[in-house]
Amino acid sequence: MRSHYDYLIIQLLTILKNLIKKLKRIYLNYPLKRETNVPLPDEAFHYLFRVLRCHDKEKLITFNGDGYDYYCELQQENKKSAQLIVCEQQKNNNESPLKTILIQGLSKNERMDTAIQKAVELGVSEIYPVRTDFCAVKLATERQAKKQQHWQAIITSACEQSERAVIPTLHDLQPLSAVLQNLSAEIKIPYQEKPISVPSFWSKPAQSVAVMIGPEGGFSEQEVEFAEQQGFVRQQLGRRILRTETATIAALTLIQNQWGDYHFKDNRAKDNQAN
Repeated sequence: MRSHYDYLIIQLLTILKNLIKKLKRIYLNYPLKRETNVPLPDEAFHYLFRVLRCHDKEKLITFNGDGYDYYCELQQENKKSAQLIVCEQQKNNNESPLKTILIQGLSKNERMDTAIQKAVELGVSEIYPVRTDFCAVKLATERQAKKQQHWQAIITSACEQSERAVIPTLHDLQPLSAVLQNLSAEIKIPYQEKPISVPSFWSKPAQSVAVMIGPEGGFSEQEVEFAEQQGFVRQQLGRRILRTETATIAALTLIQNQWGDYHFKDNRAKDNQAN
């Protein structure tokens, strides 16, 4: 049987849980500015009050892709309208200093979705979905437009979850060769299954890195050779064969660890300076 103190502890824990509860964080594609009131369009009202179950006077964090987080309060006027009161804005510092460009071979539904989602969480800057020789997915023009919208929604949701305030650029689906011919990056890596020697670029500093990840069947030898002509240097992700979505996660993690915001030496130096 619980004592009076047990119930008191439960109440205190409940209060503490409510105090530390994280604010909802959502993307709104509207101009935002501190100390302004923003009338919510019907679509935004439905999303906030019907989908997310927000309530009047609720505080939340919004962002629109400009690199800032906006601390707001909802003010419901009636059952069909409300406005967003922008109370404060803060610069969001969660972006990686490294520009990363993902060239992702078109894969089947769940695998492509996972690759895009995790790439955003890992700080990718741009995503190029590409058609390749071994691509098993064929998209008609109408389906392609729907896919682009679907991928864009995944990117937005991943930014909400990972607390990013800059939306990575999603390019239109296009042939691999078209992307490679116009791509600019200091280091360019196509990941392949073949065992090769370790490239010398791992010891060089870089501010931008492009990585090619193939679909389920990988890249053809002709595609890799064409990539090499455009300045790409082959690299392998270990001895085991990875699924396309796993390769995306592994490659971007390695790249962030070497040049981006996972870099141990840089982070240790920053921590020492702070202390």
